[in-house]
Amino acid sequence: SAEGDAFIVMDYLEGRALDAMLDQGGPLPEHEAIDIIRQVCKGLIHAHKKGIIHRDLKPANLMLTVDEDNSVLVKIVDFGIAKVQGTEDRASQHLTRTGQVFGSPLYMSPEQWSGQSADARSDIYSLGCLMYELLTGAPPFCGKDAIETMSMHLDEKPLSFKEFNPEVTVSDQMETLVLRCLEKKPDKRFRSVADLLQEVPEKVSAPAISQDQTVAVRLVDLLGTASTTNSVRTGQPTTIKKRSRFVLTYEKQAKLSTAILLILLAFVWIYQGPHEDPGPPGAKMIWQLELSLGETLMAAGAFSLAAPILELANWHAEHLDLILNRPNYEKRFQSMTRLASCYQLAGKNSDFERVLAKYTALDRERWEILAHKYIRDIKSAEAYIKELRAKGESIQGHLTEPRLNLAPSVKLVVELARRLDANYSYELEYQLLFRMEQVVEKLYGPNFIGLAELKNQRASCLKRQDRIDVIESADPERGADGLYGSIRAIYEVNLRENLSLKPEESITLEQTSKNPGYIRSILSLGQWQRTSGKLEQAERNIKLALDAAKMNGKFEPDELAEFYTSYANVLERLGRVEESRHCADAARCKRQDSAKELGMPYIEHKHSD
Repeated sequence: SAEGDAFIVMDYLEGRALDAMLDQGGPLPEHEAIDIIRQVCKGLIHAHKKGIIHRDLKPANLMLTVDEDNSVLVKIVDFGIAKVQGTEDRASQHLTRTGQVFGSPLYMSPEQWSGQSADARSDIYSLGCLMYELLTGAPPFCGKDAIETMSMHLDEKPLSFKEFNPEVTVSDQMETLVLRCLEKKPDKRFRSVADLLQEVPEKVSAPAISQDQTVAVRLVDLLGTASTTNSVRTGQPTTIKKRSRFVLTYEKQAKLSTAILLILLAFVWIYQGPHEDPGPPGAKMIWQLELSLGETLMAAGAFSLAAPILELANWHAEHLDLILNRPNYEKRFQSMTRLASCYQLAGKNSDFERVLAKYTALDRERWEILAHKYIRDIKSAEAYIKELRAKGESIQGHLTEPRLNLAPSVKLVVELARRLDANYSYELEYQLLFRMEQVVEKLYGPNFIGLAELKNQRASCLKRQDRIDVIESADPERGADGLYGSIRAIYEVNLRENLSLKPEESITLEQTSKNPGYIRSILSLGQWQRTSGKLEQAERNIKLALDAAKMNGKFEPDELAEFYTSYANVLERLGRVEESRHCADAARCKRQDSAKELGMPYIEHKHSD
């Protein structure tokens, strides 16, 4: 300003968010969905060329406005948690540790859930979720809580459109395209949004008349700028059969209306909502109005007006369910995210830090509550095993019973442990993993593959606490390399069984290359041996892992860069400087290749494994 004050100029967008349109009209006709998808793709291409990853793509962050020619114009909003590729300031690193701000559960990519670095392909996954919802009426994955939704994103395959919603009609081309965006592994998705856009049809004929002889509703009509009628009957004359009417006296009408009103009031203010979204509908309506008003004021740059309204929304989110005292984490996180963004844009750093601290504490509380729930389930399984043994019964005959069917929960426990790790809840993380290991080994034996995943996460937890002695002394029966030696041994036993190898037969490099989990376990062991000063053993194992990963051909460039960096490090410590330099150059080339494939700028900085 003329007075020297800093300010932000932003567009004022008159329109409605896409989520409100979907709530009102359900799935969109394919031709209208494609129009929106193409516009979103073009917006993302522009952002990605600038090195910006949105990381929170969802219907609520797409504003629909009406252009001068009465067509629908899509604007991508809320870049408040976007990431500039290759940069991590203190605040964004702290937010990343919480594992929550960067993304909305229904639209987060598997790599976001796993706490990995998100690139352009993460936005492509979120766009896939959004496209799925546009064309079917709902996101592809929605669990009863955040942990179940996370598991679905990580492990479950999305249903076909017809399986999900038999009433929708979508071309095979669009369905194939959407499902490719929803691949779990980033390298199986489109390499860039530009590649995706090339596959999206430029135009699909709009249905003139639907099956019930009504003209399809136009999206621009729902925006309120065209005709106010949602559908128009065709010119064919129709005979409408008159319905019999139940005539009510004035007194009965009054009593019925009063009863209905009381029922509605009871529902709006007494019903405490479902488990996944607790709180009375009336209270949630007030919260939504406050949040929307705060967001509107933020969009207009009126941060001083938006802040107290968002504070009020945050208070209401915290006190939604006073009767049953069930926290509504989703709405509390949403409120805090907007409030923190408001204070950050307004330059009020102390308020931003205050909200961030509350956010971090709440995030930690949520994952710790879930961890204690899983520990109770594990204790229940332990008690049942003890009971069966006291009766002289075999555990194997009861593995399908709910209390003992823990194999499907292994991945959930590992992911939950990572959330605890991100929130520095190391003791609880260790307790959860160790107890799960013990009961799983009793149920499925010492070579159960899920044990390797649990042990690997426990080793990471111990490393963060510098409890090196515990890592070294674990599982002495597996060898001298502690937990990491045990992890490799479990993978090796399973691989030998799958290949039906005899005891005297060795596993070849080609056989190793076909098992990514085994390759990663060898790399981790080599890295641990290097840390422990066993450089000769470390060099052999890291080289084996690198050779197998290259032969595999399916490791992403960024991951291969880690293999090269690890090998360069151990070679340098062995005094093989020239070889180390070549490996470091190869690692840099892999990172450059990755950035080039994604259309992102490459920023050089020091890397370590």
